[in-house]
Amino acid sequence: MVAHAARPTHSAHAGPGLLDTMQGIAATTVRAVQTRLQLAAVELESERDRLLQRMTLLLLALFFGAFGLLLGVLWVVMSVDEDYRAIALGAVALLFLLAGAASWWLMRSDAVAGKGFMADTLDVLADDAQALTGKTITLSRAPATSDRTTLP
Repeated sequence: MVAHAARPTHSAHAGPGLLDTMQGIAATTVRAVQTRLQLAAVELESERDRLLQRMTLLLLALFFGAFGLLLGVLWVVMSVDEDYRAIALGAVALLFLLAGAASWWLMRSDAVAGKGFMADTLDVLADDAQALTGKTITLSRAPATSDRTTLP
């Protein structure tokens, strides 16, 4: 008969096993994902509030500005001699068109220069990916403006 060498057996108190290690990794991953989702939710709420505030202020500015300009134009046109009212009206219309074009240009340049949607969340996720892989990761971000260069 051949004697078998005694195999060491692991008792429950010998230390963490593979299952315990895997459960720990899974728990850590779930906590990390939960933290990132909370960050995304906070950022979405912040973006929503900022957008709502901007839209409200824009509507108020448009409302009061339109009535003020309408009354101002009426006052200017009525104060001009009757023979030159058509010329005054055309000059005021040209000024409005120039101001509109300048406003459009400023809005577009501000939109292009601004941070992308959820930029902070994407930066944190890129940092996480870099920490896990040791490589620099750049997450793709949608452009702030569309591919169309001219709008009708």
